[in-house]
Amino acid sequence: MASVTALELLNRVRLFRRQPTTNVIATPEDEVTLNAINMAIEDVLSTRKWEFDLRTDGQLALRGRFDGVSIVTIANSPLATISRSAGLVNANVFGQYVVRVLPDGSSDYANTSLRIEKSAVVAAGVSSAVVLEVVFPDTLSATDAELHYGEYILPDTVASVVRASYQEHPLTLEQVDPKVRYSEIFPRPHVQFGPPTVIAVGGFDLPTYLTTDNAPPPGLRMAIWPIPDDEYIINYSYYYRHPELTVATSTLEGVPTSVVNDIVLQATSTVMMTWDQNFAAAHFTDLSREQAATKHKAYGGSIARRHTIKSFERGGTGRSLNDGFPGRLIG
Repeated sequence: MASVTALELLNRVRLFRRQPTTNVIATPEDEVTLNAINMAIEDVLSTRKWEFDLRTDGQLALRGRFDGVSIVTIANSPLATISRSAGLVNANVFGQYVVRVLPDGSSDYANTSLRIEKSAVVAAGVSSAVVLEVVFPDTLSATDAELHYGEYILPDTVASVVRASYQEHPLTLEQVDPKVRYSEIFPRPHVQFGPPTVIAVGGFDLPTYLTTDNAPPPGLRMAIWPIPDDEYIINYSYYYRHPELTVATSTLEGVPTSVVNDIVLQATSTVMMTWDQNFAAAHFTDLSREQAATKHKAYGGSIARRHTIKSFERGGTGRSLNDGFPGRLIG
């Protein structure tokens, strides 16, 4: 698999255009070329599921529900305060997940989980001013509550999740329509707590973020059921989304050289049409896409080429194997 920098890709495009190579990305022409390279990477790689982009190193640390807190609200306002006698830290009220508060001490809202949109920095380890997603209709005065963490935002490099497990046990994986809200995935999720058994991936959402920051870009959502009652680690396999190349030293990693060639050819076509006004170069784009489609079939991991794991008992050696995956396909 090739590992190539943005500068190396840019210089390959320049050579196709009979231009001298460069040591820096500084001119408007170079910026156009870098944009064309990123567009080609998106078109060649992100529109297909390549087996070389399949990763098995995904890990997600789940947060357990956090009790012993109280909530104060103002009637007809989204403003609220989360307090605890001690031990409240920033990670309890914002992070790469959605924080929800359940005012279980309220007579009217004990079963209503409220999403926290953003939160201030925790003051003195005991309190934090937060903004709820909705305008809360009533006043709650130091009402017992607990914080839940059932929805997580995955890294930008995760394009899609294909498998997940907890302590080597596979989890039920559901692919969710982007339009479905969290409350529709698992209705009344706060009525049950425990280790994860089901995860649902799909749609984009925002995490609970720091009040003084701008709203972060939305990310791929992973919802967990039941609500974690403790800290757990989920392992998952996913298709990798290559990050955008932004500087000369940015690196495109893990892509076969033959596919990198298609990226360079398509980027060359774009630059020749936009910068050189050579519209005859359009056929290079068609050629690169056709070649990429052919190579995608070759790298597609045809099930006919995979091997089954057979039990040692079938080998006639007299050995017995109780564990493993006899007769199952790899992948």
